[in-house]
Amino acid sequence: MHLSKNETVEEVNRVFTRARECLLTYPEEKINGCPPTGGWTIGQVAEHIIICSDGIPDRQTTGPDRPFYQ
Repeated sequence: MHLSKNETVEEVNRVFTRARECLLTYPEEKINGCPPTGGWTIGQVAEHIIICSDGIPDRQTTGPDRPFYQ
């Protein structure tokens, strides 16, 4: 699947909007409750996504050296 730059931005916005909508449907105890089989809580996954995507691009980010679809 090769998306254009605009399509990629639209897809990212769509996915984040849907994730936000899903999170709003869960009660607090489900967001931070430990899964019965172990692993990360919903809140931990959301926090990880926030941490990983915040501040991008930053001062160290450089332009690409290849087309965005590679």
